[in-house]
Amino acid sequence: MQIEIGSAKQITEAFIQSTVADEKIIDSKLALVVHSNHSGSLSCITRHTINNDRLGVGEIISIDDVTETFNDIQNRSEKGQSDWFNSFTDEHIIIRSAKMLVWHTPRQSRVLYLSKGQVKVTLPPLLYIFRVSNGHSTTELSVFALAANKRPNRKTKLYHAPLMNLYSNGKLCLGNMTLPKIINQDTIELVEKEFFNSRFTHPNHKALTRKPVDIEAFYKIKEKSGKRIMTSELMPVGIKLNDVLG
Repeated sequence: MQIEIGSAKQITEAFIQSTVADEKIIDSKLALVVHSNHSGSLSCITRHTINNDRLGVGEIISIDDVTETFNDIQNRSEKGQSDWFNSFTDEHIIIRSAKMLVWHTPRQSRVLYLSKGQVKVTLPPLLYIFRVSNGHSTTELSVFALAANKRPNRKTKLYHAPLMNLYSNGKLCLGNMTLPKIINQDTIELVEKEFFNSRFTHPNHKALTRKPVDIEAFYKIKEKSGKRIMTSELMPVGIKLNDVLG
């Protein structure tokens, strides 16, 4: 579909005419909402899915992301990719910008590769904060645990993820890991794959769990019993999500 830039009325008419031949029903899929205080000194943009004429939960995006969204929509439309909106609407994404991607995952079983051997344990819900800086030359990943299988907000309390290779501030010791240099629709999959396919070799602080344990022995006990890592076993970091977003 090729639509020339013109007045709002012309654009709307061109869109309708160009799609009538293909489909009789046009559904709203995505909305960008601008928020501002009364003076206009503070503002932000959120991106929402639209389901049954209702706005879904939004994610904060930047001006650069607005431009990227429109460019991607045009490219995908020209290629006939009817599911273009799926790459912009993920309920697990909390913040997505050109420099930062924040998402959470539910409680799930994961294989952890240790220095010797491997274990399979059910981890608590996790929060990932991925940052790109210095012209895409530097990447950084922080991982925390969450208490519940639900979307966190800025007041959500964070816990230390019961995983090795993480410092007490949640930052990952990269070692020989290779993280993506840009943020796009593949970043989450690539980051999680690199993170869990690496070896968890050493604890970088003493608060991986609420009570001091030999973490590898702790994993093996959980694997043998089939029990998940409980929220009561997690050590609070003492901060909230808002504190680490900057």
